[in-house]
Amino acid sequence: MQGRVERLTVDEDSATATVIGTEPYRVALRRDTSGTLTGTCDCPVGEDGGFCKHCVAVGLVVAGDAGPSHDELRAYVSSRSHAELVELVLGALGRDGVLRGSLQLDMAAAAGEPAAALAAAIDDAAFAPDYLRWDEVSEYAERLDAVLDALERRLASGHAAEVVTLSERFATAVSAQLEYVDDSSGAIGSTISRALELHLAACRQAAPDPVALADRLFELETAGDLFGDALETHADVLGAAGRARYAELAEIAWAAGPPSWTLSQIMERLSAGDIDRLVAVKARTVTRSWDYLEIARLLRDAGRLEDAIGWAERGVAADPDARLREFLADCLSEAGRPDAALEQRAAQFREQPTLAAYRALRAEAEPLGAWPRERAAALRVLERPPRDFWPRDRSVLVSILLWEGDVASAWEQAHAGGCSRDVWRAFARERPDDAVGVYRRLLSATIDLRNDSGYDGAVELLAELHDLLAPRGREEAHAALVAEVREVHRRKKNLIKRLDAQRWAAPCP
Repeated sequence: MQGRVERLTVDEDSATATVIGTEPYRVALRRDTSGTLTGTCDCPVGEDGGFCKHCVAVGLVVAGDAGPSHDELRAYVSSRSHAELVELVLGALGRDGVLRGSLQLDMAAAAGEPAAALAAAIDDAAFAPDYLRWDEVSEYAERLDAVLDALERRLASGHAAEVVTLSERFATAVSAQLEYVDDSSGAIGSTISRALELHLAACRQAAPDPVALADRLFELETAGDLFGDALETHADVLGAAGRARYAELAEIAWAAGPPSWTLSQIMERLSAGDIDRLVAVKARTVTRSWDYLEIARLLRDAGRLEDAIGWAERGVAADPDARLREFLADCLSEAGRPDAALEQRAAQFREQPTLAAYRALRAEAEPLGAWPRERAAALRVLERPPRDFWPRDRSVLVSILLWEGDVASAWEQAHAGGCSRDVWRAFARERPDDAVGVYRRLLSATIDLRNDSGYDGAVELLAELHDLLAPRGREEAHAALVAEVREVHRRKKNLIKRLDAQRWAAPCP
């Protein structure tokens, strides 16, 4: 934990920090009115809702660093003489480069050319001469935060117009460095967001010309992907005139040539509420099946089913895709065109034969009395599946036969052509008398990996088999297989050690 908790900020009822683990993780702790402590972290455990070890680390640091309260520190500092405080500050400046840089910014601003001094400080702080690894970013972020602190003080002293320009410079300069920085912790992204919030606060105080502001915001958003959705974030400072100018600039750029992704997003936001205009915007950049599907969904949601079918058919002709065919089949059924829907279901299965596609095909074919014909055609597809079809074994056919209840045929096909581990597991549930043989096959493949992951998988398989056989009173069959594994693989110490830890796999006396 020592040195692993960085950028710690503690308030009365909350704390935030970056914890350096296998990678940087951002942690936030909060105590509610009942005194309950909750924590969030962007590590895998935290994202699943758990109070992870990184939350614990921050909590321990905060608890160990509780020290005097803010009021107690204020009272103590107030009791010291001016000379003592000067020496105290000078000592801190010698130890803390960020604090020293912050004070130098204030000194430069007081010397007569604050805007020039702050602009130079922004450029210096943002520049990274070499690529910064994740463990080098913290110091860089502190340097940037010191500049933002100076800009905030400048805003508080009544120089809003100056801060509008400087915050734009800051966001642009730092964004240009992102490709040279491993910002896994999100610290640099946070400083950019802080600069954009500062820009909005400065605009509200300075009340710049809305048309000129629209020009700058549009340029920043389209050139550097900054100030995303400025029409919404800066709506109150842009006003009607600024928003109209922004829309005008977007229309001019849209008509001028091939649009960028950012410009397309702007035009989509401007088209909200006008389905025809929105479809026209999206149609300008349509290239893949997903683009056609997105347009078709918009039209169906708007109650325009035939238009949705038209776009889906165009997409299928240009770039066949299982999701698009499924959507088209649903729409055709809804439109009362079952024969056309069946044709799409059959094509979907030919292109991507899966159990789900087979079930959908059957559901479409049976009401039309066409299932025997379609089933025979589908099985012929599985005899010679598409070239890029995966898996190459008979897992899909076996799964289909199991779903249809033909366990004997499924068993025959599985042994003839092989199937996936999950399908073999399904067999064990369908044919408990054959479960030991199924799991013996799975265990062999897993143990042959000859690593800890394989051994863990073997124990997992044996646990599954135990849960399957024990309710049927067949624990002896399970014990016999465990003993067999022990004997055949007795030299694999790590496997045997894992088996010894299981209650159902204790070594025989």
